[in-house]
Amino acid sequence: MKEKKRRVYLPKWIPVLGICDFLLFVIFSFMSMSSDEPLWVPILFFLFSLMGLSLVIGFINCRISYDDNGFTFKNFFGVKRYFSYGQITAIKENVHDIHIYIGKKKVSIDLFSVGSIDFISFAHKKYRTLFRGHDIPRIEKNKNDIFNGNVLDTTGFLIAYIALGIFIIGFAVLMAFYVFAPSTPENTVKQEKVFTSFEYEGDIKLTSSDNITYRTDYWNESHAPFDITSLCDGKTKVTVYSVEATDKNNDSYHRIKALYHKGDPIITFEETNKLWVRTQWPILLIPIIMGILWGGYIAASIVVGRNPQKFGKKVVRLFFKDGYVMYWE
Repeated sequence: MKEKKRRVYLPKWIPVLGICDFLLFVIFSFMSMSSDEPLWVPILFFLFSLMGLSLVIGFINCRISYDDNGFTFKNFFGVKRYFSYGQITAIKENVHDIHIYIGKKKVSIDLFSVGSIDFISFAHKKYRTLFRGHDIPRIEKNKNDIFNGNVLDTTGFLIAYIALGIFIIGFAVLMAFYVFAPSTPENTVKQEKVFTSFEYEGDIKLTSSDNITYRTDYWNESHAPFDITSLCDGKTKVTVYSVEATDKNNDSYHRIKALYHKGDPIITFEETNKLWVRTQWPILLIPIIMGILWGGYIAASIVVGRNPQKFGKKVVRLFFKDGYVMYWE
């Protein structure tokens, strides 16, 4: 009777998470396309959806099947490679994953994979049988990494450092775009309006003949509020460039970006853009502070990771969970 092969595969919650991620960001992508967002927004959402799709592909393809003679490893792209236990040259065991080396080739196994522990134990057993009780050679401390070989799963930490760094940079780019992207005739709504009322309480509030509210924070010194009042007679037609917005009470209104009367500027795009940058730039401090804190955390973690014996357990635990740091007692 042919021996049934045993298998190692990712848990079932991986494709469920991937499908949810894929559908969520595909929906966001279509929503952004239908709401006149810049082209890069739906593209960004679509790229995030591919991350979810990669989890599904990983669940389908990333598998190991093994028996008494050897094991077959299938990678992310579905490419299969067969190895015998006698071909194993080394093993590196980390907290969350294990790497089996076959010469220059490497088979990586996440320890949360179903059947991973059983497979590793079986591989050790078969290797000892083939090589008269000798264990698989282990790859120990590597002094060439950023933590001087004192921290397990250096690659995982590097990925986390880079991933959050990219997130902060992306967030900073979005904030900069929000602050510095100018209002222009192309990204605002042009309308011919007649205003019937004028109010001034911190900003200028105008009401059109069709009962739509328009607001602006800006007026040029040569066009003081009382000058704009003269335009609100229910007869004078003006050209308005605006964008839709909501106030603190969630009531909708139109934010004026430019205002013209018979071709003469009352409020210009240049003036409102300068005011926008002047009032909104402080939000750029958020990603800047995040970047400084994250950079400081990375630097401190590297110092502690390279010299754990110089710091107490309380300090080490600020950066690393128990079991990650070696050689520091």
